Amino acid sequence: MPPSWDALFILVVLLPGFMCSRIVDGIFVRQTQTGVGRITEACLYSFLIYIAFAITLKLDKLNQVQPKHLLILAGYSLVLGLLVGGALHHDVPTRLLRFVHLTQKTTNYSVWNDTFRHYGGYIQVQLKDGRSVLGWLEFFSDRDDQKSVFLSDAAWVTAEGHAIPIDGPGILLTADSGIETILFLRCEGQPEVDKPEKAKAQSAT
Repeated sequence: MPPSWDALFILVVLLPGFMCSRIVDGIFVRQTQTGVGRITEACLYSFLIYIAFAITLKLDKLNQVQPKHLLILAGYSLVLGLLVGGALHHDVPTRLLRFVHLTQKTTNYSVWNDTFRHYGGYIQVQLKDGRSVLGWLEFFSDRDDQKSVFLSDAAWVTAEGHAIPIDGPGILLTADSGIETILFLRCEGQPEVDKPEKAKAQSAT
């Protein structure tokens, strides 16, 4: 087989892994990977996919793969990507490790992301220019270098503690707004919010 065909063959073999990796990226927010890291991950996913593929179809040689099998490989890539991405998004791997006291880490790579995935509801955002905004956390950015939140039912809070409602659906505070601190509030008569799904907050990718 000519060298060019060897490279093409290797690329095709790794395609299920790259597809799986892209699906994981679409579900779970993580640090930007290097080219070597991306290829290593694709190799690992491809290895797992081809093991499952060979076992279920009882193949003992890769050259036995036929064009009709490509759909099956794509299906395995989709399923594995959804499982891995969902498990990482819900912090399943490190949650189990924390339960047995083997680590204190979470699958999220920043405190910003960790915090918004566990708390929500009404928040008060303090800006660097001294202004303060109160509102219901509706959306938040995934990455701490962006630091953007969208608040519905929002109001400006004066120095005397008076709320001046914002006319409209809400306010978008971006990194340029100068977000300094965020207070997560417990409203009277409202149950404590400790889960992102209860708080309605959504990650905005």
